[in-house]
Amino acid sequence: MSQIGPVQRQFGRTAAAYVDSATHARGEDLDRIVALASEHGGERLVDVGTGVSHTLRRVAPSFAAAIGVDATREMLDAGRTVLAGAGVANAILVQADATALPIANQVSAYLASGNVDANALYTVWGGANDVFFQVGLAGAGLATSAQVQAGITQAATDELAQIARLHAAGARYIVVMNLPDIGRTPLGTATPTAPFSALSSLAVSG
Repeated sequence: MSQIGPVQRQFGRTAAAYVDSATHARGEDLDRIVALASEHGGERLVDVGTGVSHTLRRVAPSFAAAIGVDATREMLDAGRTVLAGAGVANAILVQADATALPIANQVSAYLASGNVDANALYTVWGGANDVFFQVGLAGAGLATSAQVQAGITQAATDELAQIARLHAAGARYIVVMNLPDIGRTPLGTATPTAPFSALSSLAVSG
């Protein structure tokens, strides 16, 4: 059975709330990405898991062309509204399942192209969907708390390994996105029952 269907339904229900979500629409992390993008710029930008395209809205103007990819149609529909409202005309949104090409596969394909640019800006943003998936398993009675923790830890370890591969290949500027308080995201607040209500305990302050 496809694992993307439940994810699409979850985010489809809360897509509109992400448009006005302060956690996603603004913040120091997003400002830092914009500053780095303005410094580096480039020909093309691909935002995988773009959601309602808040990051794309801010960063796309620094590139000649931009593409946002997301699996959920409702998120993309909301994203088109966000981009149009900001006057972003050089970005297109495409529906596709990023889980069909995990971060490890994306990095492998990129490294195989031989186009690693030491002066380019690389961003790695993953983990939130891994958390939602693991917690969803627990909520359905398909995983224990220990298994959920192990799954989340493994996802973080795997992401670090891919960052190390990029660095070893010559990438010097790598931005690793932190996760927000997932319990306060539109999806987290729309599903207040345990174990979703415990997601805020995963947030790291400081």
